[in-house]
Amino acid sequence: MDEKIINKLEDTFRNSTNSDELFDAFQSALSNNVTNIEVYKILLGNPLLSIDEIKMFSDKLSKEFADLSYDINLWTASIFENNYTDYRCLEESLSYYKRAAERDESSFEPYLKALELYDYDMNTPLNHLILKFTETGIEKVENKSLIYYSLADHYKKINNDAMCRKYSELAERANKNNS
Repeated sequence: MDEKIINKLEDTFRNSTNSDELFDAFQSALSNNVTNIEVYKILLGNPLLSIDEIKMFSDKLSKEFADLSYDINLWTASIFENNYTDYRCLEESLSYYKRAAERDESSFEPYLKALELYDYDMNTPLNHLILKFTETGIEKVENKSLIYYSLADHYKKINNDAMCRKYSELAERANKNNS
């Protein structure tokens, strides 16, 4: 791929303030077989994009580059996570962490990242969904101890000593089984 084309796309994705221009550049990138996912990450991070536009681009990329879908979904989740003041963005972030976990069931990262979305200041329905996702996903993960330690820390923060102890013990057992 011509470096000039890549540089022009990156510049457009980074600096454009026009949705139509971004869409056209995206279509051009796909038609020119740009496979460098880092270029598309720049597009997804453009602050001009609405929630729906980010989802549209991300979903299209996941279909076009199925082998990179895990990374695309993690990246999209992190973009939504950065807008932590918008509850809908946090819901979308969890949704994309779930998609990443579906693409690589053995990875612990989507679960740890999702747990970071937990709001300790407010009791929200999203908090329940985060815990449910994390606790039910553990069985599929290869390195369970990391999630168990994070859950133990979580329960310590909310002063649930019994659950903290449970997950601490599970983490220790998982560590012994891995060594």
